[in-house]
Parts: sequence; C-alpha cells; structure tokens
Amino acid sequence: MRIVQVYCKWPVIVIIGKIRAESAESNQLKRLQGVRKMKSLPDTPSRLDSTANSRPNPKVGGRTFKSTFIFAIKLAIALGALYYVVATKVVPNESRMMRRDVVDARAGLRKLEELIASPGVLIAAILAFTVQILISAQRMRLLLKPQGIAISYWTATRMTYLGSFFDTFMLTAVGGDVVKAVYLARESPREHRVEAVSILFLDRLMGMIGLLALALIVAALEGRRFSDNPELAWLVRLLIVVPCLLLVGSAMLLSETVFASAPMQFALRVLPMGGTLARAYASLQRFRNHPRVLLHAFALSIAAHSFGILASYILVTGGHFEISKGIGAFFVGLLICNFACSFAPFAGIGVGQTIYDPLFLLIAGMKFGWVLATATQAVLLLGKAPGFIAWLLSREINAS
Repeated sequence: MRIVQVYCKWPVIVIIGKIRAESAESNQLKRLQGVRKMKSLPDTPSRLDSTANSRPNPKVGGRTFKSTFIFAIKLAIALGALYYVVATKVVPNESRMMRRDVVDARAGLRKLEELIASPGVLIAAILAFTVQILISAQRMRLLLKPQGIAISYWTATRMTYLGSFFDTFMLTAVGGDVVKAVYLARESPREHRVEAVSILFLDRLMGMIGLLALALIVAALEGRRFSDNPELAWLVRLLIVVPCLLLVGSAMLLSETVFASAPMQFALRVLPMGGTLARAYASLQRFRNHPRVLLHAFALSIAAHSFGILASYILVTGGHFEISKGIGAFFVGLLICNFACSFAPFAGIGVGQTIYDPLFLLIAGMKFGWVLATATQAVLLLGKAPGFIAWLLSREINAS
C-alpha cells in the first residue's frame, strides 16, 4: 500500500515542480523586461536638476554664440583666400592646364582607337612578340642541357607559353615562373627535378642581363645626347650600376668560393628547405664549366629583346607617334620601361601607364606614352593567349 501511495504522489510532485520552475522563469523574464524599459526611458530630472535646467540657455537659432562667432571667422578667411586666388589669376592658369590635359587625353584616346582599328599593325606586333617567346623557349632548353635534362623544343615552347600566360594574371611578376616550375618538374626525371627548377632562376637572370645590356649598348651609341642633358644623369648612372650589380650577382652565384664559404654553408643549413636550396645552388655551379652555354644564352636574350623592341616599334609607327629626340633615345626609354614593368603584377597594367608617360616624354620627347603602354599590354595579352591552350595540354599530358 505504501508503494502505491508513492507511485500515485510521484506525478503530482513532478507537475508541481514544473509549475514552480515555469513561474520562476516568468518572474525573471518580467524583471528583465522591466529593467530594459527603465533603460529605454529618458532620465527624469530631480528637484536639484530642475532648478539648473530652469536657467536660460544662451543659444541663438540652435547655435551657441561662441560657435557662431568661430564659424563667421572661418567663413571670412575662406572668402579672403578665394579672393586672393582669383585676384592673382591662379584659377585661369590651372583651368588652362586642366583643359590642356583633357585635350591631350582625347587625342591619346583617338590615337589608341586608330591602333585598335589597324588589325595589320596589331598582327605584326603579335608576330614579333611570338618570335620573342620562341627564342626564350630555346634559351631555357639550352640551359637545361648542362643539368643532364633534355626536353624537346615543343615541350620548352609549351612551358614558356605556360609561364607567360600565368604571368598575366598572377599577383606577383614571378607567379608564372612558379607555375612553369611545377609543370617543368613534372616533365623532368624525378632525380633531376630540383636541377630543372633551379634553371628558371638563371633563365630569368639572363633575360634581365640581356635587356639591360641592350639598353646600355644603345645608350652608348647615343652617348652625347645623354651626357649633354643634365636631366638624364640619373639614367646614365642607372644604366651603369644596375647591369654591374647583376653581373656581380651572377659571378657570386657561379663562384665556388662563395658557395663553399662558411657563412653560406651556415645559411643553407639554417634556412627552411636548406637541403633543397643547397642542391639547387650546387647545380648552378656546373655552369662554370660551360661558359659557351652562358654566352649562347646571353646572345639569345639579346635576340629575344630585340624582337620585343620590334613589336613596340611597329605600334609606334602604326600609331604615328612623334619622337623628337631620335629613335635611339626611344629604344633606351623602351628598354628601361620594360625592365621596370617586368617586376609588376597583372602584366604591368596601371604600372606601365604610370611609367611610360613621363619617361618617354623625358628621354625620347614622345607624348602619349600611356597609349603605347596600353597598346603593348593588349598585344602581350593576345600574344600570350596560346598559353591557355598550353596549360590544357599540360594537364592532359600529366593526367595520362
């Protein structure tokens, strides 16, 4: 009987407990809502505050006298400055400069439209750029031979187009080299993949040395024009210092003494992936025994950049650009601009327009440098388009 009573009372106890819990929750919610309402209501002034608020407020039209006085002084200063600018005739000069800039921009756009409407000029420039790509492919193939890696010319061309295509869309200028390194490693034997990737660094270095050497040669032929102009003194120093630094860096890269030095060996041990870096560095040491290969690669760099100059010259002649300081000065300016844009991402879009315009006006006396930069970028984008096909072919080859 005792057990029956307990079982009968158990549901009642549970129900009462639930009712008490629900009532406690409802009371807590009511207290919270009351607190929220008290916070949302404006503060009621006390008796002490009411006497303070009853004082007159010194506002005139919603603004205090002090702020109104300061605003009047600022307005007087602004009107006086505006009168001075108009009285000294600064605005008409500035407006004339703005009108001249607008006229120049319209003339540049017309020149750009003329280039776009000339398919023959664009096709000829794209063909010249294509020859530059083909020569660069042969240079990479040549540099791979001392490493014991033999690839076909078709594979080298495919890799070069692949890197050029991804250079256009990468955030860094060497992004295309990274993609090319991945696919080149897949094309190479497993035991020579590090050596194959290390060649890409030497390949780019040879390209920069060839570009600056060509600029230095042309500047030497135009020596009197550059030496007599004090505004170009910095350019002459640049053309001497930068190639010398690259040559010194190349000599250190191939130097056995630098490679075997204690600081270098310590750095290779401490750096991440030091073993891989040491192996790549050691592979480049082999070129000390192949000076003809380096000279051949240097000559190919000169030839490749010569066709790059030809592509830009075709655009200049097709767009009827006026060069007041001679064609040699134009070539020097073009090579310097190409060297600067080689480090810019996204095919130098934006950077090229910023650099071309003032440099060509200073070095070659040619206006509308931004038009030439835009046309050159369009040619590069069209010339690198086969790189997309090369990427698709590389994916199929690696998948098979």
